[in-house]
Amino acid sequence: MLNAVALLLNGGSGTLRALITIGTVSGLFLVYYMFVLGNIEYIAKKWAIPLTLMLSFFFVPQTTVWVHDEVSQFHKKLDHVPLGLAQFAGQISKVCKAITAGVEQAFTLEDDLKYHKSGIVFGSDIMERANEFKIVNQNFRENMKNFIGQCVKYDIMLNNKYTFDQLRDSPNLWELVESSPSKIRGIYWIPIKGGKAEYVTCAGAVEKFNQEWNNELNREAFLV
Repeated sequence: MLNAVALLLNGGSGTLRALITIGTVSGLFLVYYMFVLGNIEYIAKKWAIPLTLMLSFFFVPQTTVWVHDEVSQFHKKLDHVPLGLAQFAGQISKVCKAITAGVEQAFTLEDDLKYHKSGIVFGSDIMERANEFKIVNQNFRENMKNFIGQCVKYDIMLNNKYTFDQLRDSPNLWELVESSPSKIRGIYWIPIKGGKAEYVTCAGAVEKFNQEWNNELNREAFLV
Protein backbone atom coordinates (compact mmCIF):
# COMPACT_ATOMS: atom_id res chain seq x y z
CA MET A 1 0.00 0.00 0.00
CA LEU A 2 2.85 2.40 0.83
CA ASN A 3 4.52 1.59 -2.47
CA ALA A 4 1.26 2.18 -4.37
CA VAL A 5 0.80 5.63 -2.79
CA ALA A 6 4.40 6.54 -3.57
CA LEU A 7 3.93 5.52 -7.20
CA LEU A 8 0.70 7.50 -7.50
CA LEU A 9 2.45 10.60 -6.19
CA ASN A 10 5.72 10.27 -8.08
CA GLY A 11 5.12 7.82 -10.92
CA GLY A 12 5.12 8.65 -14.58
CA SER A 13 1.39 9.37 -14.65
CA GLY A 14 1.35 11.15 -11.28
CA THR A 15 -2.36 10.36 -10.93
CA LEU A 16 -2.73 11.43 -7.31
CA ARG A 17 -0.65 14.56 -7.78
CA ALA A 18 -2.79 15.49 -10.79
CA LEU A 19 -5.95 15.09 -8.69
CA ILE A 20 -4.46 17.31 -5.99
CA THR A 21 -3.68 19.95 -8.59
CA ILE A 22 -7.21 19.81 -10.01
CA GLY A 23 -8.69 20.07 -6.52
CA THR A 24 -6.46 22.99 -5.62
CA VAL A 25 -7.31 24.91 -8.80
CA SER A 26 -11.02 24.28 -8.27
CA GLY A 27 -10.64 25.50 -4.72
CA LEU A 28 -8.99 28.69 -5.92
CA PHE A 29 -12.04 29.50 -8.02
CA LEU A 30 -14.21 28.94 -4.94
CA VAL A 31 -11.90 31.19 -2.88
CA TYR A 32 -12.16 33.92 -5.48
CA TYR A 33 -15.95 33.62 -5.46
CA MET A 34 -16.11 33.77 -1.65
CA PHE A 35 -13.65 36.67 -1.64
CA VAL A 36 -15.94 38.61 -3.93
CA LEU A 37 -18.75 37.98 -1.46
CA GLY A 38 -16.51 39.32 1.28
CA ASN A 39 -16.54 36.20 3.50
CA ILE A 40 -12.82 36.16 4.34
CA GLU A 41 -13.28 34.31 7.66
CA TYR A 42 -15.12 31.47 5.94
CA ILE A 43 -12.33 31.14 3.36
CA ALA A 44 -9.66 30.88 6.06
CA LYS A 45 -11.45 28.38 8.31
CA LYS A 46 -13.09 26.15 5.72
CA TRP A 47 -10.51 26.04 2.95
CA ALA A 48 -7.17 27.84 3.25
CA ILE A 49 -6.05 26.56 6.65
CA PRO A 50 -7.23 22.92 6.24
CA LEU A 51 -5.75 22.69 2.73
CA THR A 52 -2.43 24.13 3.83
CA LEU A 53 -2.17 21.77 6.80
CA MET A 54 -3.14 18.67 4.84
CA LEU A 55 -0.81 19.34 1.93
CA SER A 56 2.06 20.42 4.20
CA PHE A 57 1.84 17.34 6.44
CA PHE A 58 0.38 14.50 4.39
CA PHE A 59 1.56 14.99 0.79
CA VAL A 60 4.35 17.51 0.27
CA PRO A 61 6.93 16.23 2.81
CA GLN A 62 8.21 12.82 1.80
CA THR A 63 10.41 10.34 3.61
CA THR A 64 12.03 6.91 3.29
CA VAL A 65 10.34 3.93 4.95
CA TRP A 66 11.92 0.58 5.81
CA VAL A 67 9.36 -2.24 5.86
CA HIS A 68 10.44 -5.16 8.05
CA ASP A 69 8.49 -8.38 8.56
CA GLU A 70 9.86 -10.28 11.55
CA VAL A 71 8.19 -13.55 10.55
CA SER A 72 9.50 -13.90 6.99
CA GLN A 73 12.54 -11.64 7.54
CA PHE A 74 11.39 -9.55 4.57
CA HIS A 75 13.11 -6.15 4.17
CA LYS A 76 12.13 -3.46 1.71
CA LYS A 77 13.16 0.16 1.32
CA LEU A 78 10.46 2.52 0.04
CA ASP A 79 11.31 6.07 -1.02
CA HIS A 80 9.04 9.09 -1.53
CA VAL A 81 6.36 7.97 0.93
CA PRO A 82 4.21 10.87 2.23
CA LEU A 83 5.37 11.79 5.73
CA GLY A 84 1.88 11.72 7.24
CA LEU A 85 1.17 8.21 5.99
CA ALA A 86 4.60 6.97 7.06
CA GLN A 87 4.21 8.38 10.58
CA PHE A 88 0.73 6.90 10.97
CA ALA A 89 1.83 3.44 9.77
CA GLY A 90 4.91 3.50 11.98
CA GLN A 91 3.02 4.46 15.14
CA ILE A 92 0.32 1.82 14.55
CA SER A 93 3.02 -0.84 14.11
CA LYS A 94 4.75 0.18 17.35
CA VAL A 95 1.52 0.15 19.33
CA CYS A 96 0.47 -3.27 18.02
CA LYS A 97 3.90 -4.76 18.72
CA ALA A 98 3.92 -3.34 22.26
CA ILE A 99 0.44 -4.76 22.96
CA THR A 100 1.51 -8.19 21.68
CA ALA A 101 4.64 -8.21 23.85
CA GLY A 102 2.62 -7.15 26.91
CA VAL A 103 0.03 -9.88 26.42
CA GLU A 104 2.73 -12.52 26.01
CA GLN A 105 4.55 -11.42 29.11
CA ALA A 106 1.40 -11.93 31.16
CA PHE A 107 -0.03 -15.08 29.58
CA THR A 108 2.91 -17.27 28.47
CA LEU A 109 5.23 -19.57 30.37
CA GLU A 110 8.96 -19.02 30.66
CA ASP A 111 9.96 -21.54 28.00
CA ASP A 112 7.16 -20.80 25.53
CA LEU A 113 7.96 -19.44 22.09
CA LYS A 114 7.15 -15.72 22.29
CA TYR A 115 4.89 -14.07 19.76
CA HIS A 116 6.80 -10.79 19.93
CA LYS A 117 9.92 -12.51 18.59
CA SER A 118 8.23 -12.95 15.23
CA GLY A 119 5.56 -10.23 15.19
CA ILE A 120 1.78 -10.11 15.39
CA VAL A 121 1.36 -12.75 12.71
CA PHE A 122 3.38 -15.24 14.74
CA GLY A 123 2.96 -18.82 13.66
CA SER A 124 2.04 -18.23 10.03
CA ASP A 125 5.53 -19.13 8.86
CA ILE A 126 5.67 -22.14 11.21
CA MET A 127 2.28 -23.39 10.03
CA GLU A 128 3.34 -23.01 6.41
CA ARG A 129 6.52 -24.99 7.04
CA ALA A 130 4.54 -27.67 8.90
CA ASN A 131 2.58 -28.34 5.72
CA GLU A 132 5.75 -28.97 3.76
CA PHE A 133 8.23 -31.85 3.86
CA LYS A 134 11.50 -31.76 1.98
CA ILE A 135 13.71 -34.80 1.66
CA VAL A 136 17.11 -33.84 3.03
CA ASN A 137 19.30 -36.83 2.20
CA GLN A 138 20.33 -36.76 -1.47
CA ASN A 139 20.38 -40.56 -1.85
CA PHE A 140 16.95 -40.84 -0.23
CA ARG A 141 15.69 -38.20 -2.64
CA GLU A 142 17.07 -40.03 -5.70
CA ASN A 143 15.54 -43.30 -4.52
CA MET A 144 12.16 -41.63 -4.07
CA LYS A 145 12.38 -40.02 -7.51
CA ASN A 146 13.15 -43.37 -9.11
CA PHE A 147 10.40 -45.06 -7.11
CA ILE A 148 7.81 -42.58 -8.34
CA GLY A 149 8.98 -42.92 -11.93
CA GLN A 150 9.20 -46.72 -12.04
CA CYS A 151 6.60 -47.84 -9.52
CA VAL A 152 3.95 -45.19 -8.84
CA LYS A 153 3.43 -43.99 -12.41
CA TYR A 154 3.17 -47.49 -13.83
CA ASP A 155 0.75 -48.54 -11.09
CA ILE A 156 -1.51 -45.71 -12.27
CA MET A 157 -1.15 -46.14 -16.03
CA LEU A 158 -0.90 -49.93 -16.36
CA ASN A 159 -2.31 -51.61 -13.28
CA ASN A 160 -4.96 -49.05 -12.27
CA LYS A 161 -4.19 -49.61 -8.58
CA TYR A 162 -5.06 -45.99 -7.89
CA THR A 163 -5.66 -42.79 -9.84
CA PHE A 164 -4.12 -39.34 -9.94
CA ASP A 165 -7.20 -38.03 -8.13
CA GLN A 166 -6.68 -40.53 -5.34
CA LEU A 167 -3.07 -39.43 -5.02
CA ARG A 168 -4.15 -35.81 -4.87
CA ASP A 169 -6.94 -36.33 -2.34
CA SER A 170 -5.48 -39.05 -0.15
CA PRO A 171 -5.02 -38.03 3.52
CA ASN A 172 -2.10 -40.48 3.77
CA LEU A 173 -0.21 -40.55 0.49
CA TRP A 174 2.48 -43.04 1.48
CA GLU A 175 -0.09 -45.47 2.89
CA LEU A 176 -1.85 -45.49 -0.48
CA VAL A 177 1.37 -46.01 -2.45
CA GLU A 178 2.77 -48.79 -0.25
CA SER A 179 -0.51 -50.75 -0.13
CA SER A 180 0.23 -53.00 -3.13
CA PRO A 181 3.60 -52.28 -4.80
CA SER A 182 4.75 -54.27 -7.78
CA LYS A 183 6.85 -57.39 -7.13
CA ILE A 184 8.14 -57.45 -10.71
CA ARG A 185 9.15 -53.91 -11.58
CA GLY A 186 11.86 -52.30 -9.53
CA ILE A 187 14.52 -49.60 -9.12
CA TYR A 188 18.23 -49.36 -8.43
CA TRP A 189 18.38 -48.54 -4.71
CA ILE A 190 21.20 -46.25 -3.62
CA PRO A 191 22.27 -46.97 -0.01
CA ILE A 192 21.44 -43.99 2.20
CA LYS A 193 24.91 -43.86 3.70
CA GLY A 194 26.58 -44.41 0.36
CA GLY A 195 27.78 -47.44 -1.51
CA LYS A 196 27.02 -49.44 -4.62
CA ALA A 197 23.44 -49.32 -5.93
CA GLU A 198 21.49 -52.56 -6.00
CA TYR A 199 18.38 -53.61 -7.89
CA VAL A 200 15.29 -54.14 -5.72
CA THR A 201 11.64 -54.63 -6.63
CA CYS A 202 9.09 -51.92 -5.87
CA ALA A 203 7.91 -54.01 -2.93
CA GLY A 204 11.48 -54.26 -1.68
CA ALA A 205 11.95 -50.51 -2.09
CA VAL A 206 8.85 -49.92 0.06
CA GLU A 207 10.41 -52.00 2.84
CA LYS A 208 13.63 -50.03 2.64
CA PHE A 209 11.76 -46.70 2.66
CA ASN A 210 9.83 -47.78 5.75
CA GLN A 211 13.10 -48.53 7.50
CA GLU A 212 14.48 -45.08 6.69
CA TRP A 213 11.44 -42.80 7.13
CA ASN A 214 12.06 -42.05 10.81
CA ASN A 215 15.68 -41.16 10.16
CA GLU A 216 14.69 -38.83 7.32
CA LEU A 217 11.99 -37.19 9.46
CA ASN A 218 14.56 -36.58 12.19
CA ARG A 219 16.96 -35.01 9.69
CA GLU A 220 14.17 -32.70 8.42
CA ALA A 221 13.13 -31.75 11.96
CA PHE A 222 16.73 -30.94 12.88
CA LEU A 223 17.08 -28.54 9.93
CA VAL A 224 13.76 -26.78 10.71
